[in-house]
Amino acid sequence: MAFSKEQEQKGIVMLNLLEDLGSKLSSCSITLFKGTSRSSFNFNVHHHSLNIPISIGLFIKTSNRRHSPWKYSFHKQHQEEIHDLERICDHIYVVFVNGRDGIICLDRDMLRSILDTNFEEVENVSISRKLNQYYRVKGRDGKLEKPIPRNTFPDLIIEFIKNRIQ
Repeated sequence: MAFSKEQEQKGIVMLNLLEDLGSKLSSCSITLFKGTSRSSFNFNVHHHSLNIPISIGLFIKTSNRRHSPWKYSFHKQHQEEIHDLERICDHIYVVFVNGRDGIICLDRDMLRSILDTNFEEVENVSISRKLNQYYRVKGRDGKLEKPIPRNTFPDLIIEFIKNRIQ
């Protein structure tokens, strides 16, 4: 079976997430669901101390570009799909695969500071990084004040889950 570079990158994202969830969160089981498009996923984390699972939405954007800056287009349907995930999940994250350079993760609030809820037909996000520095993220509606370190994925997601199960 042949697969695309995009599928390979998304597989790496999911594998890293599942491995880290398994090693950093004991007594948890994970149920994974495919979203509307090939970019979205929903997974539930079941912990023995919770009666109700924690629902996490993921939207994955990939770039094959080898060097900074990495540019991502968010069509209106992508933003609507993210909005749909926001309605059904406890929290959502957008994951950006920056070629072979690294993966970063933005939560809902970070995303809304660069792409607001007024969805245009196409909006863009640009991520850049100089050698040995953090990622800088800007979108059509603003930029993140603080640079993003490489370890935001999957640590940002795991921290959210840890806070919910404590």
